[in-house]
Amino acid sequence: MTDFLFHPSRFWHCLIIFILVYGIIAALFYGISIGVGLADMPYPYSFILPFGVAMLCGLFIYYKMNGSKWRKTMFVGDVNWQVSCIYIILFVVFMYSFMLLTPPQQSTHNAEVDNIYLQHFALFIFSWFTAIGEEVMFRGIFFNALKKRYNPWLIIIVISLLFGLGHPEYFLHVVSAFLSSVFFFIAYYRTKSLLLTILMHFSGDFFMPVLLNLQHGAYYSITGGIILLSISFIGFFLLDLHVRKNAISVKSI
Repeated sequence: MTDFLFHPSRFWHCLIIFILVYGIIAALFYGISIGVGLADMPYPYSFILPFGVAMLCGLFIYYKMNGSKWRKTMFVGDVNWQVSCIYIILFVVFMYSFMLLTPPQQSTHNAEVDNIYLQHFALFIFSWFTAIGEEVMFRGIFFNALKKRYNPWLIIIVISLLFGLGHPEYFLHVVSAFLSSVFFFIAYYRTKSLLLTILMHFSGDFFMPVLLNLQHGAYYSITGGIILLSISFIGFFLLDLHVRKNAISVKSI
């Protein structure tokens, strides 16, 4: 059982671990949140407890997989702060482009929340929980467990598809989640920095709802979205060309 949880080597091992952590355990604590009244509150309050527990479970599995090297594998990578900032900015532009492309009626704007500052604080905490938990799970655990057994790019596509399908609110959300996962994987593939993908993930999860609330969920522009989406794709491509020559083979991570 210990080897199964802390040293997965097959895709179905990883799938069971994901179902266990983000299905059974998160669902259990969502049930607890119903009991204490959190589930009746609007997003993100209702998800803070289950995602917080899922994050802690993921960190524990990551720690057991890496032992004393867990800090080094999480925080050290072949990337400087300037390149990290460009990655983060490009990802925020990418997420903002999808916000412009999303019709207002499909947004997650919470007009019923009176205290916007309290909501943003809760969103800040929740965004860290999801960013750390999902990056540790998908990039830190699953990718590193599977990359020596399967083709790394096949893993990137399959896990990104699952990641996209895990955000089924509406079609554009599935597409943006899939592409986001691909961008996270490419950044991790090139830099070996899990911290970078956590910061990218957090930036998208936190700043987009904040901007949506500030705009009252009303700004919708297909032209602007397509322009910014093109800029983000071109920027990621050029940045990838820049860092590729310094990247260490993914097999040696």
